[in-house]
Amino acid sequence: MQRDIDAETIQEWQTLRRNLAFANAALSIANAQRFVDGDRHLTDDNVPTQHLDGERSSEYSSTSA
Repeated sequence: MQRDIDAETIQEWQTLRRNLAFANAALSIANAQRFVDGDRHLTDDNVPTQHLDGERSSEYSSTSA
């Protein structure tokens, strides 16, 4: 079956796989950085954060003034 696939198609497939791997790594690094920076509790940028003292913050809210 691989004999039917030309070298250009194989190279494009390998390039696509490599690019997806780099994108996946970049996303993982960004998520890890958010976790380390304390944003691990955020699941939606529109949800206000809750501080330990009970005060709500609109720091991440898109509707804040």
